[in-house]
Amino acid sequence: MENPIDRRAMGAAILSALQWIRERLRDKGDDWLDHEDDPFLSTVVGRCYIQIVTTKTETGRSRMTYRTLLTVFEGIWNALYVERLTMEACSRIHVAGLLAGYATIGAAALAGLPTPGKVPCPSWLLRQSLTVSTAARLILNYKNIHYTTHWLEYPQIGPYLSSLGLPPNPSKPTYTLPTIRLPDGTHMMDSKPIATALEEKYPSPPLHPDAPEVARIEELMLALRPPMIGIVMPKILRTLCTPESEDTFRETRKQRFGMPLDQLERERGGEAQWEEATPVIQEMGKLLQEKEGGPFVRGREVSYADFYLLGYLRMLERLGEGLLGRVVEIEPSFGRLYDAGRVWIERDT
Repeated sequence: MENPIDRRAMGAAILSALQWIRERLRDKGDDWLDHEDDPFLSTVVGRCYIQIVTTKTETGRSRMTYRTLLTVFEGIWNALYVERLTMEACSRIHVAGLLAGYATIGAAALAGLPTPGKVPCPSWLLRQSLTVSTAARLILNYKNIHYTTHWLEYPQIGPYLSSLGLPPNPSKPTYTLPTIRLPDGTHMMDSKPIATALEEKYPSPPLHPDAPEVARIEELMLALRPPMIGIVMPKILRTLCTPESEDTFRETRKQRFGMPLDQLERERGGEAQWEEATPVIQEMGKLLQEKEGGPFVRGREVSYADFYLLGYLRMLERLGEGLLGRVVEIEPSFGRLYDAGRVWIERDT
């Protein structure tokens, strides 16, 4: 194809749009799309843009609400990056009047578009779409701390974090995500140190990162990893890795597990592994039911332990293939926890 779609640029544009819409809904509530945001919505990365096309109400407002717009963008994201549908150059996706395309192709169809202007100010959170990274983001959402997300491909992690002056971990992997930059310019890696630092700087609402339940959840999560590795890792490659990251992810996991991921899935990704995982999942469920009032580990009180679990459940949901449903079927208390945590999961970019 002469001018293939820049999927990374398109993805970044969609995610920036989602962030802007969610912040608008959070700050001002829902309404008809304001004339200042019509006929386009911002988010340009490189030459990739997203444009809204709507009809007007009698008062001149666009016949689309911000919440509808959020649903549209979420649908496009899921189609292109979760379901990984292919998209041709100058692709048009007509859903509720939205047009998505590539600015340098198909000039006749796309000529005359205004120059987009709204681009969120950066304040970076670096992450992969894995458990601990999701947990860190959920904590930021829970404490209502403003942030934006900076995406890194797997090959970029080490060089980028090293360029920030971060010292490497003493053991492999030497550089890991999430990594956060705090307002004072300090960078730090890994969810637990990040949670502790955020608790010190933003103590309300409390997170209890050192509660005794946290150590028990971490212990059980370590026990859950071996049986789930062959179930989860190949699906991460198929579902979450971009083309830029696939080779690095495939090779590093081959070295780690001593076999290619397709072999790992054949040999350690079946019903025997689910049977091995079931007692661990059930033991976690007991912790969720120990305190009265639920659905959290500390009963009605939210803690870091909940976000550690929610991060894992969110990853399973994103991987699809019924993984989250299988875990909830084994232990229904996970379903109650996930439902309660959706308020912090909603912002996922």
